Amino acid sequence: MTPTATDAAVRAAFYDAFTAGVPSAQWANAAEDGPALIGLRGQINARFPGLARTEAVAVDGMSTLGGGDVEVGMTLTFTDPSVPVPGGLTTQFSAGMPGTAIRTTAGWQLSRVTYSSGRLPDVSALAVAG
Repeated sequence: MTPTATDAAVRAAFYDAFTAGVPSAQWANAAEDGPALIGLRGQINARFPGLARTEAVAVDGMSTLGGGDVEVGMTLTFTDPSVPVPGGLTTQFSAGMPGTAIRTTAGWQLSRVTYSSGRLPDVSALAVAG
């Protein structure tokens, strides 16, 4: 995918969804069903405060999927020893993972599925809520 307005909008959505310190209203605009997920975001941030303070994302690549969605390769980094990761965490954690951006009436957003089940299993919104 060549750099375009779509590329910039998808990168902005992933930045807003996975970067420490982004205000809740801005975060909600970046995620599909964002207003409904604000409570889960708060639970994740409360359970993993180091992640909430240090999380950052780099979008490594994008490709268009059928239906117009965009598959995103991303690298998440954070420092939080309370996050259970293989081998334990004593320094910054960094991992590549996939995500999906979807076009909604609000513009390009991180898919609800990416936020709800992404990152690490114990950090996902599904694990915190369930």
